[in-house]
Amino acid sequence: AEPDPDTKRKRKIWFGHRDQPLFAFAGIWRPGDDGSFMAFLTCEPNETVGAVHPKAMPVMLDPPDYSRWLGNEHEDACSLARPYADERMTILP
Repeated sequence: AEPDPDTKRKRKIWFGHRDQPLFAFAGIWRPGDDGSFMAFLTCEPNETVGAVHPKAMPVMLDPPDYSRWLGNEHEDACSLARPYADERMTILP
């Protein structure tokens, strides 16, 4: 999106979830000498997010997926790194 001609900033877009109030981003962390280092993971965007951010979107997890992400085998956790379903998302006003 092009920046606003008056403010020179891009308009903020808020995304919401259609059918539940809670979700999480998949993240990783590691300890370091100066504290913990953290990052959230991204994947290819779905159509909803891709219309605004064509390069990537956060990996979104539903509550039933939390234990798979946090405590399962590597391959199972990595299978969650996929675009979130478009029909479950909305752009908020």
